[in-house]
Amino acid sequence: MGLAVGSVPGAYAERADASPGVLDRWASRLAWNFHRVFRRRLPDPGPFSLAIADRAARLPASGALSTRLPDLRYRLRRDGFRDELIAECFGLYGAALARCGRPELRAEAMGAARALTGGALVDHGDASSRLDALALAAAAFALQGTPVHLLSLTEPRARRIADYLVEPFEALGLRVGCLKAGMAPGALAETFGLPVVCGAHREIAAAYLQDRLSIAGKPRLILRAIESGGSREGSRRAHLLSGLHCALVDDADLVMLDDIYAPVTVTADADFGPQKLLYEQALELARACEHGRDFTLDNGARLTSTGAAQLERLVAPLGGLWAGRQRREELVTTALDALHVRQAGTDYRVEQGRVVFPRPPLGAEQDAQPDPGLRLLIELKEGCRVTAARDVLARISVPRFYRRYLHLAGVCSDARGAESEFWELYGLKAMRTGTPPPRVECPARVFVTAAARRAALLESVGLHAKEAAVLVAVRTSAEVQGVMQALADAGHRPGFLRGTLDDTERAALAALDHPGKVAVTMFPGYRLVSREVPAGARLHLILAELHDSRRHTALVQRAFAAGSCEWLLSLDEEGITPRIATLATGIARFRNSDASELPLEAARWIARLAQRDAEHARVLMRREVVLRDQHMRDLLAFSGRRE
Repeated sequence: MGLAVGSVPGAYAERADASPGVLDRWASRLAWNFHRVFRRRLPDPGPFSLAIADRAARLPASGALSTRLPDLRYRLRRDGFRDELIAECFGLYGAALARCGRPELRAEAMGAARALTGGALVDHGDASSRLDALALAAAAFALQGTPVHLLSLTEPRARRIADYLVEPFEALGLRVGCLKAGMAPGALAETFGLPVVCGAHREIAAAYLQDRLSIAGKPRLILRAIESGGSREGSRRAHLLSGLHCALVDDADLVMLDDIYAPVTVTADADFGPQKLLYEQALELARACEHGRDFTLDNGARLTSTGAAQLERLVAPLGGLWAGRQRREELVTTALDALHVRQAGTDYRVEQGRVVFPRPPLGAEQDAQPDPGLRLLIELKEGCRVTAARDVLARISVPRFYRRYLHLAGVCSDARGAESEFWELYGLKAMRTGTPPPRVECPARVFVTAAARRAALLESVGLHAKEAAVLVAVRTSAEVQGVMQALADAGHRPGFLRGTLDDTERAALAALDHPGKVAVTMFPGYRLVSREVPAGARLHLILAELHDSRRHTALVQRAFAAGSCEWLLSLDEEGITPRIATLATGIARFRNSDASELPLEAARWIARLAQRDAEHARVLMRREVVLRDQHMRDLLAFSGRRE
């Protein structure tokens, strides 16, 4: 276990890595099953909210609330989060809200905040109550003197949370900071010195890795005292964070499950002079090749036997890395791809002397990024400024980072189906408060081919656009391009919602308030959308691809406030496994050999089976992230490092 806050002067607070044994894993599974059966819902918050109201009523109507902090902080540190002390903290925050002219807190928010102080994942459908619960829990920890990190998926979301907290926290004599991309080290250290810090979770994790680099494996308990010569001020300047004390996570399902595939890294510029020369030579060799004789462009650039022989003759005097046949052919093939396959305007843009590639979707895996070698070759081809190569100095997976916090809790809108993963990956109990958000009934239609599904999609858009706006939700970039082109050919002018929420996207989102308007959105961009529906507006949602889980389907329904929904799938798409496709094709042939669409009963059954398989595959992928991280930790242990 990590150190308690303030237990050792100069200690860097964090929870130590631990690999549970067999008995620990069995006990954990038993505890999870008990919680799932008996403790899934939060207790009635009514009596607790009355106690909070009683505490708030005892506070004077005037005078500084901050004068009550020293005594309360002493009792919190001495006795911990007992119910009467939590009620006093929440009552103090409620009084601060009243002085700011804010509405009173709901009982559900108080009950959720109470669970957060105990370390839980609170599943609550109302967005404003979730924000109030985070604020209450952050206030309780800050009043205790524990540094609080309020983590969110993106920087704009973190800014909105910080703006909501600033006024009532200032009434309590507490300051709230917000991290911004590109902050100077001094400003960053000053922000982390505040009682409450809001920020994108990857920004805070990167700051933690910077501290880990400065610690460099030295004994944590005496490191800062040694480096500063016993001076607390000197030790405070040595690191950005005082440790990982308390993390309160907003939209925990998006942050802690959907965004864990790519690790957090800290990089530095590398010396790439020799590498640049190598790629310049590869580009010249590719220009010397003749299309048809030395290479072909069927499904990408490929060297012919004549081209391979010609390449061997050309590089014979160079030696070195060019002596290896496989290495030189792969390098020249990539250069041919940069010259003849990748085109400006389609695959990349040239702006102000730099090559700009399309941004991958928010939360995309690392393989969505352009290949570094291909990027460098395209930059050399266009005569642009070359992007410096980067060396990875430190890396950490998202689950491992969160497990190092001494206290971890979070909120989300709907954790149904993901409760066991939160327990397995983070040790968090998922607890429900309030009524679960309703899910729109979404009937499924399954087609034998993608062409038949595309035709049905256009037919459905034309039918529903007469009375409502239509939104098509897809998962892959290839499907976006196909759907957009098909809609344009059919006479529609679809907008595209990727999640940047710039002026163009805001206009496309506003257009969905009017019948006949059509838009396309792609996972995971809709995670940042929150549409308020004007009176009388209707929206029909078409899910044109299999998504990762039913949770994502419900999320897009809530984000756009869809009134009706349908699911269109084809048997040849990526998410449909061969065994399901074979079974479904057999059913279709048995019913009608000429049918391009499966019967509705079979389609419903096949869609559920395919969705279950997709969810199971994602669970396995997240487990693989943890296993790879453990393997990397064991390898680095030989060098005395953990990251």
